[in-house]
Amino acid sequence: MNYIRTLSITLVVASFLLAGCGENMFKNQAKTDSETAQKEDAKIALDTGDYTQAITILEKMCGGISTAVSDLSCDKDSKVDLASAYIAEATGLDVLKLIAAAEGTLAKPKVLYSPAAEDDFKKISELIDISKISDCINELTTSNTCEMKQQLTRAIDILDFLLITNPTPAQIASLSSEDKNLYLQLGIASAVDLVISVGVVSGGFCPTDYLPTTIPTSDSHNMVADINRDLGTIEKGLGTSGILPDNLDISNVINKIKKSLDTNSNGSIDFTELKAYITGLIVSSPHC
Repeated sequence: MNYIRTLSITLVVASFLLAGCGENMFKNQAKTDSETAQKEDAKIALDTGDYTQAITILEKMCGGISTAVSDLSCDKDSKVDLASAYIAEATGLDVLKLIAAAEGTLAKPKVLYSPAAEDDFKKISELIDISKISDCINELTTSNTCEMKQQLTRAIDILDFLLITNPTPAQIASLSSEDKNLYLQLGIASAVDLVISVGVVSGGFCPTDYLPTTIPTSDSHNMVADINRDLGTIEKGLGTSGILPDNLDISNVINKIKKSLDTNSNGSIDFTELKAYITGLIVSSPHC
């Protein structure tokens, strides 16, 4: 009789656990398994160049496009993958591959990029599908939004949030190789966004020389604000972090563009400075 009573109590307790805490445990495990599968699917999409699919998966994991960067619910790796997918989808430029190429030049600088000053801008602009800039201008004109710029801004904001601003020498020395790549990715993405902003404000790029088509008379799409943001994140990504040696061409090219725009080195520009920079680009080279 006591045996039967003990067995009954045991079964009741077991049922309670399965209906309560046990159920949550299995649900949590299922959730973990599901997230792992989604992360793998996203990485496969990234590796195969299906950036639209990667973004769809990662946005769902992280909380959606409208979620503030500081509130994204996914882990760091997924946030980094989302930023990479945004950049590649927006521009057709795989920044991770460009980083790998840049790292390969550490032992032999000036392989990727020509040191000629007049070529600096083109070394970035020629990496971009210029038809995307024309599409962006049309979108901004008709709806005041541009998906390419939105995706780049989102990517830059994610990377900026993940990385320390003004790291100390000790912090720089202790950076992992992953974080070093993230700083570099932030700097490159910001430089690409800056060049695109120049293209938008000047009506696009000529297909023959990848330089601006016209000297702007106004900042009709508020690109100066975007460029000033980019100047800060370029400094954070390439300058402050101290990741790349000064004689590496990818660093030289971006920093020379930055210096040519920000002539007084105060960290920001106005429309007059932007117009002067674009004028210099157009008159320095045969044009379409």
